[in-house]
Amino acid sequence: MPVTYQSKEFKDISLSFKVHPVTKDILVLKNSDAIKKSLINLVRTNVGDRFYEKNLGTKINNYLFENFRKGSDDLSLKREIQNVIRNYEPRVRLNTVSILVDTNNYSLEVSINYQIIGQEDIPQEVQFLLSS
Repeated sequence: MPVTYQSKEFKDISLSFKVHPVTKDILVLKNSDAIKKSLINLVRTNVGDRFYEKNLGTKINNYLFENFRKGSDDLSLKREIQNVIRNYEPRVRLNTVSILVDTNNYSLEVSINYQIIGQEDIPQEVQFLLSS
């Protein structure tokens, strides 16, 4: 008989620090919203930006200002994103990372497909645009 794990509830504070109008508490992100925001923050964090986690983050911003070489650069960028997610976001199992490069507008569209641990039948995806 296969073992089924039920995912627990995930909560993170909103980094916008907006206040709930009734309770006057800082807004809380829950479950899939918390994980999506965490993935975006991990990818957008520059390596060395966090004092106690100097290896956390990616060098994705460097790619926005350089001549992007199709093939080698997008492969190394995908590996960086995969590594930061695997090392710093234990709530997900990563499926795929894809990057669309727009060299004319100096932007990258990042798409991350993953599954939340404990919810294996429900694939999730987060997409965001990085531009200079």
